[in-house]
Amino acid sequence: MGQRPRNYSPAAQPDLASSSSMAAAKKMPVLNTAYNAGMIQMIAAEWNPNIKSVFAGVGMEQFCKLKALGNNNRIFCMSLLARIDPETVKMDMGDGNFVVIDSREVAKCIGLNPSRKKIDIRAGACLPDREELLGKLHAILETDVPKTCKIPIVRVKKIVQNASKIAIVGAEREKMMAACTIIAASTFLLPRGAHPKISNELLPVLAEPNKISEYDLCDYVVEGLREAAAKLRDDLLHEPSQLSLQGCLLVPQIIFCDYHEHGMEGREQLPLPRMASYSNLLMKLQIRKHAAKNGVDAVFEVSDVPRSPAINVPSGSAPPAYSWTTPSPGVCASPPGFAVAHGTEIPAQILAALKEAVAHQFKKREEFLKMVDDAKEKVLAEIRCKAEAKRQRDLEDTLEDFMARVKRQAPMAAAFPNVTLSSHVPRSKTDIMQDLAATSREAARSLMAVVVCNEETRSPPAGEAGISLASGSQNHNVHVSPMERAKEIVVSEPMGVDEVQDKPMIEDRKGKGPAVNLGGRICTRQMTMQEALGVGSTRDQVVPVVHQACDQVMYEATVPDGGGLGVANGAGIATLTPIGN
Repeated sequence: MGQRPRNYSPAAQPDLASSSSMAAAKKMPVLNTAYNAGMIQMIAAEWNPNIKSVFAGVGMEQFCKLKALGNNNRIFCMSLLARIDPETVKMDMGDGNFVVIDSREVAKCIGLNPSRKKIDIRAGACLPDREELLGKLHAILETDVPKTCKIPIVRVKKIVQNASKIAIVGAEREKMMAACTIIAASTFLLPRGAHPKISNELLPVLAEPNKISEYDLCDYVVEGLREAAAKLRDDLLHEPSQLSLQGCLLVPQIIFCDYHEHGMEGREQLPLPRMASYSNLLMKLQIRKHAAKNGVDAVFEVSDVPRSPAINVPSGSAPPAYSWTTPSPGVCASPPGFAVAHGTEIPAQILAALKEAVAHQFKKREEFLKMVDDAKEKVLAEIRCKAEAKRQRDLEDTLEDFMARVKRQAPMAAAFPNVTLSSHVPRSKTDIMQDLAATSREAARSLMAVVVCNEETRSPPAGEAGISLASGSQNHNVHVSPMERAKEIVVSEPMGVDEVQDKPMIEDRKGKGPAVNLGGRICTRQMTMQEALGVGSTRDQVVPVVHQACDQVMYEATVPDGGGLGVANGAGIATLTPIGN
């Protein structure tokens, strides 16, 4: 493989002046390849450190530095493969200089280490023990398919994805080393055809996973590029509708871009491996910068590469040159490359189609931007409406809560005017305590007025009744307002802290309470609030004192008012006033 047939002879250069108009309708072939740097990059960039140790065990530890290169520009790669001479593996740089692609260049590009043990690509075409080697590989990978069947790459990928996250040792390590080598070789180092598959020449290598690092993978990549260049030149002679690119397509791309960016001497001073410096964006920028001016066609982006003959786009510069179907006669003359522009005029049909496509894309973009703006305005308007409605509801709820609080505090504010004198500003804890203390004092004064009036209007015991009547103190109390006397008593009392008094406790069904010494007071009628304040007339409805047996309730009785009821000492007529326990 990789050699030209014996009856091979370079095709004669066509007569461009006599070329027919049929050449203008020539279409670009469909380009297929199994090359995919994304799969090996995804596996090598795994966070699991055990995967990195497996790659180091097979001599591919530098693959962990491979960046995401995205899809490949197949037209650019085909143009570079067409510039490689299969005999000497020299690639034309487009300016009269050539770079020999050898093991050293491959090691600089992808970081593999050259070795002495070569992989025989030609021997893979006829392996006498292929079935035996394939059976060993099935046993290593622990597959459940027949031993004579090929192993799909998808199944190998699942083996890598299901690897242990704790430790990869023993038989599992050998299985992982073989699986990683299969994926690297079939998708990155030397892919063949349109879909990745296990090459026959790798079966002896994979049969002994612990010895994979002893093989020279750099030479394997070089021989793969030699085979790819020869196959491409042979295919182009027959004007095919489909072309299959093989080999490690990243190596010629890096060599071409480094040479035109840094020069022949400058590229020797760059950090290694070179693939660690190239990302998807950098590769695209380098291709756009150096491809066209050096005679390499790369006008089509990866999304424009035709996938089937039905949507192929004719190349405007390929038919007049008609050089992409003719292999280079040698390394001394610079091949014209694939679809190289030589100052010819682009057909008006292609320009019109391109203009229409650009106008259509621009129109769709404008419609999309307009739709986005309209949606933005609608969303903002809806947000504003919802915000205003929520603000209105919050204000209404706040107002309702405030009115409810005012209604609850209205009776208290009428009885205790100190509440209405407070300002509607946030107050400190001390101010609130002072207001509560003032309110408590007002309530105490009002309550004490009634208590004092009742105390003064009570009739004294039998021994003291005559003295108090004789002294005329009752006549004096008639002319003095009970409310005034209550205020004098309350004001005269010191505003100090109440002292704790030890009083005996009375326990009954309802709990405990301080003992009340009733003494020997006579049960009489209690003065009403109107009588104490001097409002209204006296009442003379009296009821006898009745003690209920169901509860121990103490009652307090007072003497009648100044109107005077003729009650003798020891009379049992009184108004009942419960005072609790």
